[in-house]
Amino acid sequence: MDNQDFSYKLKEKKNNKYTFDVIVFKNLFEKESQKTFQRLSKNVKIPGFRPGKAPKEAIEKKISYDVFTETIETVLPNVAQEILIKEKLNPLSKVNYNFEKMEDNGAIHFSFSFLTNPE
Repeated sequence: MDNQDFSYKLKEKKNNKYTFDVIVFKNLFEKESQKTFQRLSKNVKIPGFRPGKAPKEAIEKKISYDVFTETIETVLPNVAQEILIKEKLNPLSKVNYNFEKMEDNGAIHFSFSFLTNPE
């Protein structure tokens, strides 16, 4: 991942709680979505077709929701981890994610928050 894949800003820092707003750009989401599709499509069974021989459109129709959710579950923590490393932050608590929206242009908006050591 590089800085062209996402942007972020510190939304709130209250005591030892941090909240970041993040935008993941379309190119990163699509790249991860293709990896997820390749992995999940190997196990799809479409009646009338041998394994691995079904048309891509039929496979996409059958697993599109799973591809989307698994891609989200991969991208959000990976991007958050990159931000934590860049900002030199070490969460003490579980990182909480909040998927906000997906724009028409394919960008994903989410936020994440966590607790650190009190200062």
